Amino acid sequence: MHTSPPIPSTSKATMNPDRMNDPINQAIDGALPPVHHTVDAVADLARRGAHALGDSAEAVRQRAELGWGSAREKAIAASDSARHTIRDDPLKSVLIAAATGAALMALVHLMSRPRER
Repeated sequence: MHTSPPIPSTSKATMNPDRMNDPINQAIDGALPPVHHTVDAVADLARRGAHALGDSAEAVRQRAELGWGSAREKAIAASDSARHTIRDDPLKSVLIAAATGAALMALVHLMSRPRER
């Protein structure tokens, strides 16, 4: 852990003898090392927290890439399956498409009707 050098204005080496006997200055001089230690500890915790957040963000990014790859593979498989179905049985495919279109139009018509109160 890194400890900061003493602040020159409060260092005993730069203080005149009259100020060294001052109880307030002695209290300040005694309090500075623990304060510096606390600041260093907080800075270290902040660095570790930032590092952990970076690791978490990387893990989320990797999971998203895996999910995207899986979804893409499923979409390609569905597209291939639809192509084979259309090629193998075109009449059935046309009838399914017509029925789907009719169902969607009926749904749109029902949703666009004004509601009776």
